[in-house]
Amino acid sequence: MKTKTFLLLCLFLVIGLTQLFAQIPPLPPPPDNKTGNGAVTYSYTWDAYWQPIDCDGFEDNLIGIVSCRNVLFYKNGMPIRANTHIYGTVKSPKTNEEFKLNEKDKGEYIGLEQSMVYWHFNLIGNLGTHYIGAMTWNCLTGEMWFDKLICISK
Repeated sequence: MKTKTFLLLCLFLVIGLTQLFAQIPPLPPPPDNKTGNGAVTYSYTWDAYWQPIDCDGFEDNLIGIVSCRNVLFYKNGMPIRANTHIYGTVKSPKTNEEFKLNEKDKGEYIGLEQSMVYWHFNLIGNLGTHYIGAMTWNCLTGEMWFDKLICISK
């Protein structure tokens, strides 16, 4: 129950921070062809990155400014899926440990709305902590959960 409450609180925090600070660009126009099928690649800086961590009762939120490279796939002029590579350095507000981030995201769309996001992350800390995990976010219901989380610390 604590985990669900924590994740729900974190979700509201992410939504609030995204609305206030995120500089995520709007969807690019569909590919310039008659059917509107294809892919568009673009890069951007995301200044409100956030990753929850819950390891054996230790809860944290890693935050930072990261770089993103996105490939958005279209069919009939509508987005159908996206692949995103997120990388950079994030920090733990609790421990001040800095982590090198490597994350791969896959997103699904219904119309113009993103419906599901699946991501795998690898976070290597400068103080010996290492997090490897996978998460899923149902954007339509707001539910978010860990599919896998491996916590290694010195």
